[in-house]
Amino acid sequence: PINRLLMHFARKGYTLIDDFLYCSQVPTSREQVNLVGANIHRITIGNIQRCRDPYGLRAMEQLRKEKILNYR
Repeated sequence: PINRLLMHFARKGYTLIDDFLYCSQVPTSREQVNLVGANIHRITIGNIQRCRDPYGLRAMEQLRKEKILNYR
């Protein structure tokens, strides 16, 4: 879902307002990498224990530890 959102925004020329990105569960590792590439710095997550990707939680911890992405 995050990748589709980013592609749609790019296609339509929209910009994302800082700090207004919500995801019901932890994004996949690929989605998190794409968030960094899209210059997103903060994401709010509903269920921080749930992820569709086995590497998503590890990616979240690594990006949080290095202060690349801020998770709420």
